[in-house]
Amino acid sequence: MPADGVAQFAGNAAQIGLLVVVLVAASALAFDARREMAVFLRTRVRGVASVILPAYLVTTGAAAAGLALGTLAAWYETAVLLGELPAGAVLLGLGCGVIFLAFAVAVVALMAALVRGVAAAAGCALALLLGLAVVGGLTGTAWLPVTLATATEALVRGEPAAGLLPALLLTAALTVFALIAAVRLASRREI
Repeated sequence: MPADGVAQFAGNAAQIGLLVVVLVAASALAFDARREMAVFLRTRVRGVASVILPAYLVTTGAAAAGLALGTLAAWYETAVLLGELPAGAVLLGLGCGVIFLAFAVAVVALMAALVRGVAAAAGCALALLLGLAVVGGLTGTAWLPVTLATATEALVRGEPAAGLLPALLLTAALTVFALIAAVRLASRREI
């Protein structure tokens, strides 16, 4: 069944890909972990938003590009080996995955503003994202952000896209909140 081919990729991307994205994002966003770097950056920019937002955008863009390339490759291989998939479902699932990655990187930015270390920021972000996944799995709640991580699989299996709207809206709101909170918390931090 063609949906199984993409489901395997979606599962790997949601686990291994997310781990890599969180680690890379923590390395980019926890600039206060290295005192010399923190002093250098904080004394040369007008505000900490000038450091956090570009790092957030570049990391999110790289993660989105990686997910897009992986999804397109999985889509192609599935079509060649197992059969065609609905294009709309695959592309909508890819969009949902990108929005989830943007949320995950925003969570890392928030954690980096709360703690100083790269490992601590990554660990806290992974714990929060894993906690959301556990809550979603135990309660069957479909409006949590982690629903978007595996949306491609659900969509190619024929589930309606309308069920993703609450998760999309909540994820977008939480992403904006996390970024605003990260900038405010980091701007109050002493070197």
